[in-house]
Amino acid sequence: MSWREEFEQRYTGHKSSDLAFELLRQDHLWFLRNREMLTNKYVKGYVAILESVVLHHDNDEELLLRKVYETYGVLGVYLARIDGPLISSIETENILHGTR
Repeated sequence: MSWREEFEQRYTGHKSSDLAFELLRQDHLWFLRNREMLTNKYVKGYVAILESVVLHHDNDEELLLRKVYETYGVLGVYLARIDGPLISSIETENILHGTR
């Protein structure tokens, strides 16, 4: 079974908001830990991350989302800008501690 089939079987149709939030939080933490490597690899633009895997990269946010949806269908992915500022420290703190 592919990771996509497994993901759809595990989460599609019955993904609670808490589970969706936890998946995004885990991908956010992975992005923070790997930002330097991602910056070296992609230089600038956006990355779409799902379960600690970069699905696609593009300099245009809208084109990136189109790539993801055309390749994988409609998924909830973590979208991060490599060369821009991170979200505010308050939002980051909330994500790190699992609060909203």
